[in-house]
Amino acid sequence: MKHVFCLSVLFLAGSLFSTVLIVNNMPNTDPDFTTLSAAYTAAAPGDTLYIGGSTASYGDLTLTKPLTIIGTGYFLTQNPHTQATGYGAVLGALTYNSGSSGSLVSGCQISRVAFNTSNIIFKRNYLYDISSVGVLIASGVSSIAIIQNYLQKNNTYYLIQAQGSNSSLYIANNIMSYSPNNSGCYTFDMATSSSATIEQNVMYTSNNSVAFRVYNTVFQNNIMFGGTFTAGTGTTYFNNIGSGTQFGTLNGNQSNVNMSTVFTLTGSPDANYTLLAGSPAIAAGVNGYDCGVFGGQAPYVLSGMPEGIPSIYQFSSPGAGFVIPAQIKAQAY
Repeated sequence: MKHVFCLSVLFLAGSLFSTVLIVNNMPNTDPDFTTLSAAYTAAAPGDTLYIGGSTASYGDLTLTKPLTIIGTGYFLTQNPHTQATGYGAVLGALTYNSGSSGSLVSGCQISRVAFNTSNIIFKRNYLYDISSVGVLIASGVSSIAIIQNYLQKNNTYYLIQAQGSNSSLYIANNIMSYSPNNSGCYTFDMATSSSATIEQNVMYTSNNSVAFRVYNTVFQNNIMFGGTFTAGTGTTYFNNIGSGTQFGTLNGNQSNVNMSTVFTLTGSPDANYTLLAGSPAIAAGVNGYDCGVFGGQAPYVLSGMPEGIPSIYQFSSPGAGFVIPAQIKAQAY
């Protein structure tokens, strides 16, 4: 009889960084460190921290040195071929301060993030904001890439805020889900002195008063499901799709599109935004890309599975006393 076991194992691919440190606070895992704070203290600039899936949060972290932090993904029990345990790498708030430029975080579940320094990549994470601003980009910060994330917020204020004089912001292939109870809230708001490229995102809100306001921005191939859009000075917007009249009908934009004809709206929270066969978003974007998160040069990856790292999603053994080798199933993204 075949037995199937759940593992908390993540194959570790070769790293270009100097040292790889394993962090896991689950019992019987034999990591390098059981706490994120201890691993951070021991890490040298440029090191990589692999964070194991767990039932407990690893807590907040403030960075003043460049590190790569890799977790196990999210929605792991709701999408196929993810992690066998179903446990994500859950962190609290991440704060990037001076000295941490050059950092990357991916595959983690994070309560909120603040960028107080430039040149950071925030990729394939699940942000579940619990208070204040979900993603804060401080004044004067540049070269922040926010890509392939699931960004969720259910309370008031801002999901993403760029405070001023921010340049080279790149926000692409994210699902932004924001459903506050109050009016006057923002999925995204940026100062008039900032600039960005925003493309291939899905912005969903159940509150049509929620605003998305940009300046000096190239805004293209996005899909807005509820809410309002304000194109401030210096903004161009092409080939976007709105559930209302957010974008008008010039420059390849589409208005008053029934979203039940665009998305499957079934499955996991992120699979909801897979395009239907015959969707008006197919090949409707600039350069012939599909609009939305699964189009463009770097399509969204379900569950934020870490890039280039094979993840074990099944382990099979014939049981004790057998000499037949165990079998594993793994997939890299």
